[in-house]
Amino acid sequence: MSERQPDVMILDDGELDELAVLLGELRVDYRRLRGGAIGDDLEPPRSLLVATPRRAHSVRPGAPEGARAGRPLRLISTEEDSTPMREMLRRQGFDLLVRRPTHREVWRLLIQRAL
Repeated sequence: MSERQPDVMILDDGELDELAVLLGELRVDYRRLRGGAIGDDLEPPRSLLVATPRRAHSVRPGAPEGARAGRPLRLISTEEDSTPMREMLRRQGFDLLVRRPTHREVWRLLIQRAL
């Protein structure tokens, strides 16, 4: 049996430090994996996944094992944007693209909506 999945998961290479700080301040249950600590075929979080395009492929589609509710809200945080990238991310199940730099209030509202 796997351990309980966190409410929020961040997958990045250091670009999402401000989001991690905000989650800590809000006392949100989150797990952050960076760089080489990110494997493949990770179980998704319960409520919110935030990843960079480079790390988007690392999480299984769908909901975490044993979840009662639907799949988590999946966000991509990126500085770049293109139609092919959007299409690829849509196929991978991502819901929203959030452009960096992202205002703190935008993150707070997205977290509140997901939780």
